[in-house]
Amino acid sequence: MSTYDPEEYQKNKLAYKIRQQKYKSKNREKINSKQAKYRSNNRQRENNYANKRRNKIREQYDHYMKDKTCKHCGYNDPRSLVWHHLDPSQKKNGVVQLVGKKHGWDTILTEINKCICLCHNCHNILHNHQSP
Repeated sequence: MSTYDPEEYQKNKLAYKIRQQKYKSKNREKINSKQAKYRSNNRQRENNYANKRRNKIREQYDHYMKDKTCKHCGYNDPRSLVWHHLDPSQKKNGVVQLVGKKHGWDTILTEINKCICLCHNCHNILHNHQSP
């Protein structure tokens, strides 16, 4: 078995990726069973890692929200601010739902960039005004 050589990897990166994809597609069941076995044997460790990651994302989000205000009325209490998608067809998921799930900060920011920040009152007024 050869040892890992970073320079060699960089030279043959595409070939390595293709070889890796072929292996994964041929051995999907084997990989899934190994992952399931690992997770069952390390459930507490996995849960601790997931909780730590989720808490870190939540802290980032709370820090990000501190200076946000409603675009319509200027209200600035983060507990009452929501994200309104300007184009509903571009909506992947709600921002708060992404924060609560296993999504990275980049995914959350991408979704936030599709939105405007509104307080609950302005958001409700906007939605009630739009519907017939």
